[in-house]
Amino acid sequence: MKYLFLFLLGVLSSVVEARQTNFIRQESSGLGYIITGTDYTPARFAGLKNTIKSPKLHSSKTDSYIHVVSSGNIGLTFLPNLEGKSNRNLGSNIEFQITNNSEVIRSWLALSNLKENKDIPKTLYAGNFRLDVNDTLLITLRTVRTKEVAMNITVFRAEDKANNFVYYEVPLKGEQFSSNLQNILNISSEPIQVYRGDSTILFEKDPSSIGLIRFLGVGKDEKIEYSFEDKPYHWRTLSSINSENGIFLVLDNRMEANEDQDIYLRYASQPETIHKITIRVKEITFAMPWGKIAVVSIILLIGACLVFYFWNRLNKRKLKSLRQKSKNLETDLELLSGQLNPHFLFNSLNAIQSSINSGQPEKVKAYIGNVASFMRTIMDNGRKEFISLEEELKIEDDYLNLEKERRDFKYSITLSDELKSLPIDVPPLLLQPILENSIRHAFTHDHPDPKLSLIIVREGKNLILKLADNGGIPWDTDKVAFGQGLMLTKKRIDVYNEKLDGMFIQLDICYLDRVGTITMFTFHNWLA
Repeated sequence: MKYLFLFLLGVLSSVVEARQTNFIRQESSGLGYIITGTDYTPARFAGLKNTIKSPKLHSSKTDSYIHVVSSGNIGLTFLPNLEGKSNRNLGSNIEFQITNNSEVIRSWLALSNLKENKDIPKTLYAGNFRLDVNDTLLITLRTVRTKEVAMNITVFRAEDKANNFVYYEVPLKGEQFSSNLQNILNISSEPIQVYRGDSTILFEKDPSSIGLIRFLGVGKDEKIEYSFEDKPYHWRTLSSINSENGIFLVLDNRMEANEDQDIYLRYASQPETIHKITIRVKEITFAMPWGKIAVVSIILLIGACLVFYFWNRLNKRKLKSLRQKSKNLETDLELLSGQLNPHFLFNSLNAIQSSINSGQPEKVKAYIGNVASFMRTIMDNGRKEFISLEEELKIEDDYLNLEKERRDFKYSITLSDELKSLPIDVPPLLLQPILENSIRHAFTHDHPDPKLSLIIVREGKNLILKLADNGGIPWDTDKVAFGQGLMLTKKRIDVYNEKLDGMFIQLDICYLDRVGTITMFTFHNWLA
């Protein structure tokens, strides 16, 4: 009997190794059986055997066996040769019946009617069976002649929820990380806060620690699958070389603080049973190092005071320099504006002298009065740094009417509608020298139809003043360019450009053959 048992065990071991399958082997007097495909029924089911009701024994000779399995696909093979008896002779005297949850799925059948299992010599193959969770498969064997029950085999597929684990943490802070990890992995006597997976589904984790889930009671080569996502799941597999130490799932410290992370767990042998747990990452707690903060604060305060002191000294020097520069620019601007008034007065006296020579005293008298009124306007506005665009255009309109008393020409001033409602300031009397040059130098005495046009438009943030005459000759010659009026205008523009921040004035003069001289004032970034 001993040698026969060793022989059968050797045969079964070779078959299992070849097919990579799992089995339960049980023997009785004269009869044994093999249940395959149970994925090594784990030790975590050992306690369930006492809760399963066995069929009522018919006599003291009836053997009863209970198996709790996780896998849903099992195979049944009988071994009617443990005492050397013939398979067929023993099989003709024994019949079996199989029920699933008390429902007959295989009626009474003599073992002799079964075919031999090709994978295991001298055995009788009863078939494969599919069990759902909580199904109970009952195999009953009895003698054909007396109907006396010889053996009851109960196979119960239990719900295999992946909650047989403990959860704890490994702090990453300090120099004791390696000893902390060693104590936890070895479940040492050191005090460790442990949480059981069968008592809760919510676990808290410190953001600066590593979380460990240790599955217990796993069988050899048993696998556990986990996923951080659901619908669809993305399953990853865990296995262990030494099942006695369990299987570990490591949760690193990259999980976001103050957030929940769901984890889905299942045994590979029972994929339809999914257990969901939640890892709640705690908020980051910060212990204020008041001593270090005080030292750093004092150093920063001293540094800030020194920086402020030197910055204040430097700023005062810069401010003094800027004020002096601004004062110099204002002085230059006043001097240039002051030179503009005598220049216009000189030109006006020449015009009066020409009128006197004309022999028209009344006309001369009226002209002198207009010149005096215009001079008062120039002197009042010439002292200002800026005047409104409306005032500037009024001054130029008065000047052109004054010049029309001396000679006949046509002029027009056009302001675009979008600028009429805007408050726009410009330097005073920039246009007057240009108008004067067009009238005095571009228009010859024999010009048939002298015309002047002034157009004011907007281009983005720029203000454009375009002055055009239809003079037959260019007046922007060296003689005129170095004349007092145009030279003062250019100098004034240079002073304004140096004083203005982010804004500047550009003057362009060009002569087009058969068109005339075009003067363009571009006030860059003048409009919001």
